[in-house]
This record gives sequence, C-alpha cells and structure tokens, in this order.
Amino acid sequence: MKEDEALIREAQSQDFPAVYDFINALENIVFDKDKQRLLFESNIQDKDYCYRVALLNDKVAGYISCHTQMLLHHGGRIGEIQELFVAADKRNYGIGKLLVNAVKLWAQQNEVLQLEVAANNDRLQTHQFYTREGFVHTHKKFVYGIF
Repeated sequence: MKEDEALIREAQSQDFPAVYDFINALENIVFDKDKQRLLFESNIQDKDYCYRVALLNDKVAGYISCHTQMLLHHGGRIGEIQELFVAADKRNYGIGKLLVNAVKLWAQQNEVLQLEVAANNDRLQTHQFYTREGFVHTHKKFVYGIF
C-alpha cells in the first residue's frame, strides 16, 4: 500500500462507528456510545473543529481531530490536535502523515497561528512521529482530573 492510495476527507456522520472504535482503542476504555455520538455530531458541525478521516478502499483507516480557540496569550487562533489514530494494520504507510498534513492545510486556510499537540509521556513513538512532522517539544503539560 502507498500513502497516496489513502483518501483524506472531512469526517461525516456515517464515520462515527469507526471513530468510536478508534477512540476506545486510543484511550483503552469503552465510552458510552450514545454520549460519544452526540459529541461527535456536535463537533463535526462546529467551525472550531477539524475532523478528518483517512479512507482506504472505502473503509475508514484513520482519524484526526483538531480543536481551535482564540487565545489572548497568543493573540489569535491556536489549534490543538486532540486525537490521531490509525488502524493497527494500516500503520507505517504514511496515513498519519497525510492526516496531519490535512490539519496543517486546514489551519493555514483558517488563520490558525500555531498547532499544538500533547502526547502521553509513555508514547515515545508518538513523540518521534510529531518531531518528524515538524513539531517542536517546547512545553510540559500538567493535568488535573475532575471526574
């Protein structure tokens, strides 16, 4: 398989089952499906979100999401990649790169000043991937869970 065989397009309602499975695998948890569907449907309609899927042979093989917000400390719109997942049997074919490039293009077209991404400390291959894609490690992220 070559990376140019994958088609990248905006996520649509019918992509939810695949994206739902990807998110469950990414987070190693099974989320409430009805709640996830509501979130997905809302987000694909929101101009502050960029949801893209990669199709191989008309089947969803990967997914990326990016959320933007206007931040005073940057003086404009900043995007953060929230999720990136490629099906296990479709990895190492350039699909992740295509998805990131689709978000980069969308960001340029929507006057996003900067793209950011956070990745768990244990995901060393993910860190290497984003470095190869031109992201620079400049921050440390702290989280506080309320749930």
